[in-house]
Amino acid sequence: IFKEDYYFLKSIIEYVNKSTNKICFLIIGFNNYITNLKSLPNTIVTGRLEKLKDVLKYLSLGDFGILPLKISVANIARWPSKASDYFSLGLPIISTSVNDLLELNATYSFGFIVNSDSPKTFAKQIIQSTGLSSLEIENLKKGSKNIFQSNLDNKVLSKEYEKIYNNLLKR
Repeated sequence: IFKEDYYFLKSIIEYVNKSTNKICFLIIGFNNYITNLKSLPNTIVTGRLEKLKDVLKYLSLGDFGILPLKISVANIARWPSKASDYFSLGLPIISTSVNDLLELNATYSFGFIVNSDSPKTFAKQIIQSTGLSSLEIENLKKGSKNIFQSNLDNKVLSKEYEKIYNNLLKR
């Protein structure tokens, strides 16, 4: 996590906590920044998890996966690895507009893209998401799972790598 992303996340959690105590943040991983989040109310920090199955188990406890990334050149140009984890579980996502997530969400409808890196705006989206009906959440889960199966599944990726390899051989 970049330093500015840490401060962004911290501010989001603080805004949410000012509005409600019914939302809990589960932060997976560790570094000097993340460890500091333990002191915030309604925030659990797991620390380092060695096994992927443990990461996926914790992630599956959530209602939404969040990708609160500052809108910067570095974040726009990268694929957030957590997005793939969320998609593999069919977990709806709330994210800032980084990488191709805005376009992908227009196609797959897997969650909410916040077109601002304002902590208050992001926090409001989190709070609003708690008011969704179970049918709306199920539809977002389907969209999240569909993006994984259509684009990120190992079989799909293997075929894409094979195409790239064959194109390189033709040159």
